[in-house]
Amino acid sequence: MIPRSPGGEITPEGLMAVGRIAREFNLYTKITGSQRPGDVWRTERRSAGNLASAD
Repeated sequence: MIPRSPGGEITPEGLMAVGRIAREFNLYTKITGSQRPGDVWRTERRSAGNLASAD
């Protein structure tokens, strides 16, 4: 399954819907290039850094 989203943008609800459908039908799903959720990884690293410095 290759989800299509205008301009490569998708809401959290839309992304969750893709996951639910993929799970229901046991589908392999690929989000490619312009649809890559890059900013979330910067947030995760920042959160992990804050947790590490809290000790």
